Amino acid sequence: MWSQKEEKKGGGGGGIRSSNWLTKGVQETKVLRNAVNVATANIYGGIIRCRSTSRYVLVQGRSSGKWSFPKGHKNSAEESPMDCVSREVGEEIGRDVLPSPSKAVPLHVGYYYLFEVDEEFELKPRDVNEVGSCGWFSVEEMAKLSLNVDANKYYREWLCKSGGDIMYTTRLTKIKRG
Repeated sequence: MWSQKEEKKGGGGGGIRSSNWLTKGVQETKVLRNAVNVATANIYGGIIRCRSTSRYVLVQGRSSGKWSFPKGHKNSAEESPMDCVSREVGEEIGRDVLPSPSKAVPLHVGYYYLFEVDEEFELKPRDVNEVGSCGWFSVEEMAKLSLNVDANKYYREWLCKSGGDIMYTTRLTKIKRG
């Protein structure tokens, strides 16, 4: 499991603790046309998918009413992308520890990391000023929601084209499982 505390202490099992993975993500991003460059992105987020239910965590912005993946802006130039994701996920869904991300997913506005969990967990937003609601949603349920630009792009380009059963390669291209 990875947590912000483990990164700062340099300990913990199997989580992201160095910039090597992030550097690899920057290199992979260069092969994508119109991709967000992780080195210049200011918005980072987590795409959290439950393996057993194939459902995703979405949060509804209180002011916009749009549904999105937990995400936010870096607080400072010194805050790493993973620290930003950890902070935002904690604030928006109340989860402080996530498994190591399986992939990097550059979308339209933000740069996201895909986290896959075995079971759905309770969502308890701490920042109720920004988050109106949150929940676990299937691909079919996502189709009925008013999604923000990044969640919409992920839905259209990564989920719909693959029937919801996707796998990412190391170059962040889409391939069907099977």
